[in-house]
Amino acid sequence: KERDVAYKLNVQGVKYLLNSISCLKNKPLFVQFSTDHVFNGFDERNGDYSEEDIPNPTNYYGETKFESERLAGHYIKDLDSIIIRTSLTFGDYKHKDGNRADRLHHMILNKLKQEKEFEVDINSIISPTYLEYLCEGVIFLLENNNRGIFHISGKDALSKYEFAVEIAKLLGIGYAKKITLKEPQSAIKNTSLNTQKITDIGFYQLGIEEALSRYKFNSEIFK
Repeated sequence: KERDVAYKLNVQGVKYLLNSISCLKNKPLFVQFSTDHVFNGFDERNGDYSEEDIPNPTNYYGETKFESERLAGHYIKDLDSIIIRTSLTFGDYKHKDGNRADRLHHMILNKLKQEKEFEVDINSIISPTYLEYLCEGVIFLLENNNRGIFHISGKDALSKYEFAVEIAKLLGIGYAKKITLKEPQSAIKNTSLNTQKITDIGFYQLGIEEALSRYKFNSEIFK
């Protein structure tokens, strides 16, 4: 069922939009959001994937997002497009009063507020990305008329365990002890992203410490 939903949202949904655009004389800019999961992560290259690296997804979600990238780039000849890859977003989701239950940081916070432990694996390394920073990056690309594939993600690569500990600390240093480890897997998947391309054209980098500080200051969750 989840595979079916993923395909409908990530592939068929993009096709519907592109088919609608194809009927227009003046075609708009098409912006497609993608993910670090289009990369392999198990290839022993220690993550740090750039826009020039060839996608090779290892899960179905990544496969559907890669397919949507190819559609955005080639379905309509000469269509202006921006493909934005990001990684594990965190922050407030305005349409859900700041809270979205299926996001990792909200799962952590909700569990800890109930004084329960939260179990997470250490064998997945990502580039946690503050939502407001992602939005700023999109606006930067639009205002500067950039086109093509860009990575917008946090500067620092963390394991999901390290990220969970940092999120827990936002509630108080003692909460970090409530983050527990799952049994280790056989291999580490590192899909962290390299953001040098967008940095080189003038967009700033945001480290995890400053990102978390901004999140705590701006979010109603901590007030």
